[in-house]
Amino acid sequence: MSTFNPQQRLLLSAEYLLDINPLKKYELLFDNLDCSPLKRHTQHTKGRPPVPKPGLLRALIYKNFKPLPTLYDLAVDLVDNPSIALKCNLHPSHHLALVERFSSFLRDTPNTHLQIIRKRLVHELIELDQIKGNLLAIDSCSLLAKV
Repeated sequence: MSTFNPQQRLLLSAEYLLDINPLKKYELLFDNLDCSPLKRHTQHTKGRPPVPKPGLLRALIYKNFKPLPTLYDLAVDLVDNPSIALKCNLHPSHHLALVERFSSFLRDTPNTHLQIIRKRLVHELIELDQIKGNLLAIDSCSLLAKV
C-alpha cells in the first residue's frame, strides 16, 4: 500500500510550512508603494528604451534594506537574484547598464517626488500595522519627528 497519493491536493504549501518565501515582506512593501508622482515625471527621449521608474525606486528601496553599499552591488544583486528583480518590476533577462540608470534616476528625479512617496508609504504601513507610528527617525538622524 502506497502512502503517497500524487493526486492529493496539498492543504498547506511547502513555502508556508518551511517559511522559504523571503520576499513576502518585499511584496507587502512594494504593493503598497504609490509611485504616481514618478509617473507624472516621465520623460522619454531618444536612446535606449526606458526602464520603469517605479522599478528603479523599488530596487533602491531593496538596496537600503540589504547591506549593499554601492549601486554596482545592487546591479549585481539584481542580476544574480532574478526573483527580486521581478518583484521590483525590472525584467531580469535584460542586461541593462543598471548603475547608469540608477544614477540618472537619482540625479533627475526631484526630491519632492521622493518625499511624497516616502510619506504616503509610511502612512500606509502604519495603517496596515506593519510599523508603529509614534516616532520616526530617518537616516540615523537624532531628531525625532511625530507622524
